[in-house]
Amino acid sequence: MRLLKIGLITISTAIIILIIALWVITTQINPNHYKSWIESTINKQTGLTLNIEGDLSWKFFPQIQLNVGRSQLNNPPSFNSTKLASFDQANLSVALFPLIKKDIQIQGISLVNANINLETNAKGQNNWEMLSELQKSNEQATQISEANFLLASHQNYTQNKSDTQVTESNLNLKIQQIDLQNAEIYYQNHTNNTWIKVESLNFSSQNLEANQWANLSLDAAITSSFDINGSIKWKTELQFNDSFSHFQIQQANFSNEITSESISPQLKKPYKLSLTVSKLSFEKIASQNLKHHLIIKDTNLKTEAGTIRIDANIQNLPSEPIGEMELQAIEIKPHNLAKLAGHPPVDGSKLLKSLSGKTNIQFDSNRWTAKPITWKLDDTTLTGTANGSLSAPIDIDAKINIDELNIDKYMPVILRISSHSPKKSQTSPSSPSKSDTQTSQSSKTTTANNTKPFTYNIILDLLKLTAYQTNWENINIAVNGSTTDIKLKNLTADGYNGHIKANGAAKLQEQTSVEATYTINDIQLLPLLKDIEKTDLISGAITASGNIRTHGANPNDFTHNLNGTGELAVKNGKLLGVDLEFWWHSGRALINGRANDYAAKKPPSTEFLDLNTNYTIKNGIIDNPNLKAYNHVLALTGQGTIDLNKQSLNYYLQVGESDSNFNFRSGSLIIPLKINGAFDKPGVSIDERALIKNPEVQKGVINQIKGLLGSDSDSKNSDGNNSGAPINKILDLFGK
Repeated sequence: MRLLKIGLITISTAIIILIIALWVITTQINPNHYKSWIESTINKQTGLTLNIEGDLSWKFFPQIQLNVGRSQLNNPPSFNSTKLASFDQANLSVALFPLIKKDIQIQGISLVNANINLETNAKGQNNWEMLSELQKSNEQATQISEANFLLASHQNYTQNKSDTQVTESNLNLKIQQIDLQNAEIYYQNHTNNTWIKVESLNFSSQNLEANQWANLSLDAAITSSFDINGSIKWKTELQFNDSFSHFQIQQANFSNEITSESISPQLKKPYKLSLTVSKLSFEKIASQNLKHHLIIKDTNLKTEAGTIRIDANIQNLPSEPIGEMELQAIEIKPHNLAKLAGHPPVDGSKLLKSLSGKTNIQFDSNRWTAKPITWKLDDTTLTGTANGSLSAPIDIDAKINIDELNIDKYMPVILRISSHSPKKSQTSPSSPSKSDTQTSQSSKTTTANNTKPFTYNIILDLLKLTAYQTNWENINIAVNGSTTDIKLKNLTADGYNGHIKANGAAKLQEQTSVEATYTINDIQLLPLLKDIEKTDLISGAITASGNIRTHGANPNDFTHNLNGTGELAVKNGKLLGVDLEFWWHSGRALINGRANDYAAKKPPSTEFLDLNTNYTIKNGIIDNPNLKAYNHVLALTGQGTIDLNKQSLNYYLQVGESDSNFNFRSGSLIIPLKINGAFDKPGVSIDERALIKNPEVQKGVINQIKGLLGSDSDSKNSDGNNSGAPINKILDLFGK
């Protein structure tokens, strides 16, 4: 009993002495006297200058509390900004008595008006990396000076290693509160004169403890030289294990509002984006090789355009990822995305109205495979498979099946997007020096030259396709190329009762350029032309081959810059809007001096058994130098042009009776005709001047005149010749 009493007195005395000692330390010893020692120690360890401008204070009972006033850590040399980091007030409080049980209960950590300046200088050096290099250098020096101490302590360390490991494993950490108030993080890159600033940053957490769910929240404002500005809000629940090898997030809500007039005038107003995560699990599975396991379940990315759901199970991150991911689009409205980008569709009620579908992606460290792919855009359903590489050179192989696609709906949007040029970046708050500007230009050149290659090979099967107002079926095509180059191989398609084959290529730059070779078999011209030009100029089955090339940023440019060569033949067709038989009879009646009694067709047209020509195209004008056609009554030859820019034609034809071989019948009257004007209403006229110079026409006219004048037409004058006779005066009009 006496021993117990002595023990209690001893313990009580020790506690009283400890409390008195803590009181003396906290009240009689001023921590500000140690400012210079702290600043010197930081300088030795990091090589950087620390200035503690504010007051230091501490407290050891009933809790350990440390308060630091305004302080600033300066940048390493060779960086523009003097300040690397600063804060106005930092506070740390730790519960005292739980430390006896090896429980670290941090009751609060707070940081007020913290400011961090991250910087990449013109040489490409980062100030945070320079900090670690300086620290490493100082550590090496310290290690040399402490070598003897480490050697002497090695035996004792080895002896107590197992005990220490047990102690560490039993160490418990709990942080009740973390508050980061009005912080700012500013990053400048002087190699390309870009910057980004996160300001008004507030972060708080509650009850951070192993195997317990903690509440985290964050909000901040963002501005940048990329003209992407906005605000961020984030709330979630976080859990981790004792060894910090396993993390889980649940009920995470991330919301964002951005503005960026450079991307789109529509982004003058804040654009809302939100991310909700039902569950995310992150586990370190091999600490030495830095391999991790990531599980994502029921994660929804929500925007004003709709929602994308993500589920993933990925192992061996980040070096050798293997796993699978499922992407699902829910009620996506691409029309809103087009509006956001400043390219609203022509008909928003039908175009880009909805996007939905699902894709399962499996991958390893080298390649990924998407199978199956099932997506629906508006009324178009897309299915197929795809695979590609995960590292340079990037390649994609895919086989896609599409039921029905109308490209014309989306062409106005595509052309507007391809011709859209974003504005230049904003100026950095600190203007770049001349050397920075030169480095920036060099960096841009290097970036352009070091662009990672990207190639793809896609096989497309389409049941129905509408393009440039034309309609096709059973389309099969192989598409391959790179980022800016597209090659079309072995295109085949059915349409208009015929078949087409083609090969082509396109370059997608500031102005899109296209070139192609083609073969057409038995395509019906009348419905094709009605679909393309809304005109009914000619009918019949066309067989053709040739090549075309063009470039531009819109359909008018494509037409104006169209060039090429080829040949064509049209069988069993009609020239619509022109009755050549009527005009041939009109010319014969004109020569014979009597009325044309031929009944014109209504509407006017000319049937033909065969029409063929070669052609060249230059700047949207088609030139036919050797047009030939015939039917059972007439034959024609001629030449002319079709101006696709002005939607007009200009032809000169010679029309006469045909023989059994469908050439001009011997002795047939040849009538010259002019056809010119708009596609939908061409004008036709007889070339009377050319007609009257025809020898056969002149002979017929002379005989008619002689018949009208009688025998006196050959009477001689007093000189014995007939040069003054009426008939000869008339012949002079013909140049006889």
